[in-house]
Amino acid sequence: MQVDFGQNGGPDKQPRRTAFEVSTQLILPALLALAYMVSLMKDQRLLAWVLVGLVVLSLVVSFYPHVASWAKIRARSRSDELIARRAFPELRKFVEQFGEFVSSQRGDTLHYIAQSDLCGGYSDRFNELGIPNMNLFYGFWSSLSERAANLRPTSTDFKATNSELTMLVSSYINYCMVPVFERLPQELRGQLTDRAKSNLEACRERFVVFLNDYSRYLKQFDQPFAARYRLWREFPTPKPL
Repeated sequence: MQVDFGQNGGPDKQPRRTAFEVSTQLILPALLALAYMVSLMKDQRLLAWVLVGLVVLSLVVSFYPHVASWAKIRARSRSDELIARRAFPELRKFVEQFGEFVSSQRGDTLHYIAQSDLCGGYSDRFNELGIPNMNLFYGFWSSLSERAANLRPTSTDFKATNSELTMLVSSYINYCMVPVFERLPQELRGQLTDRAKSNLEACRERFVVFLNDYSRYLKQFDQPFAARYRLWREFPTPKPL
């Protein structure tokens, strides 16, 4: 079971214009300005005002598409900043909730249940599961949690925090949940007690609730925003034992 993050998305960027393009767009206004000066010298004021109008019109026609594009990008950027600031407190809560699954202070984590109930405290049996040490996940989560405590987040903070949380969640699914619930060694499966199975299933159900809530949170953003900020909105659900 793998998580596919899809195509990379990001804020739209204006195409870079060459010096030649800029200069050619200025040629006509420059010629009109020159004609304007000549008409003033010959005291042809009506013609001068006509030429002023043509200069302004020429500049508008030449540069309006680029100005409009820039204004659109700026407006979208401001909108994204507002959305990110409003959405960040809830994202921070999901970061904290994920910490419950990798905390060494809890007796209901997958690692604790697998080692104590499933493997009877035997390290060799636990190693057969092939799941990473929980301290690895806790270390990444702890660093993310500290950064997520930023009180005035930007859209960049939102994107980075969500990307890291998504990576942590998907890695936890692939390297912890799947080996226990979908690839449990036959020898260990045969030794499953009712207590171990009940505790493991309770842990899985808590994690599925977290996944569903996190997915619903990400689905509230429209598709363009989700594409720009690379929001992965679906997670594979670990199967029951």
